[in-house]
Amino acid sequence: MTVEIADGHYRSWTEVQGLRVQSSAMSRDGKWLVAVTYTKELLIFQVAAAELAAKISLSERPSWVSISDGLGLILMGYVNGGFDIRLLPSGEVIQQRPGISNTDFLLQGSVGGENDTFLLRAEENGYISIWDLNSGTLAGLEHGHYPERTNFATWNPVDPCVIASGGDDHKCRM
Repeated sequence: MTVEIADGHYRSWTEVQGLRVQSSAMSRDGKWLVAVTYTKELLIFQVAAAELAAKISLSERPSWVSISDGLGLILMGYVNGGFDIRLLPSGEVIQQRPGISNTDFLLQGSVGGENDTFLLRAEENGYISIWDLNSGTLAGLEHGHYPERTNFATWNPVDPCVIASGGDDHKCRM
């Protein structure tokens, strides 16, 4: 795996080759890069040391990954609608939410909000679910692109009170 880090400079990890990366995320401090693959793997890289810190086999196919810098967590969503909360850098599972239904669509989620303590999840039914990472509970639902599918939901990195989303209604909303 090779990553362009700045101004045409590249960093290669020879431990992993020929990957089809489904999604990736980098910590804000640039120390960690996490990636999930089409072949059901979670890869955790320590960027400065150019080391693969962990390679974890997954039982389900992942669709997205995000990092909570404030809590030191990795969040991963699966095509079955479930998601995991894992420790960074070990990848140890500390909480799992089961999926409700399998989908052929790659619905994206992201971590953000005040101190990176909330998870947004795009939902096939058109809603956006908001999860409190401290308590592990559903904090609320937004209409998103209802009645059409919501495909992604993400936080504004500058203003933790603003979210953006896109859906099958051909609109991007803030």
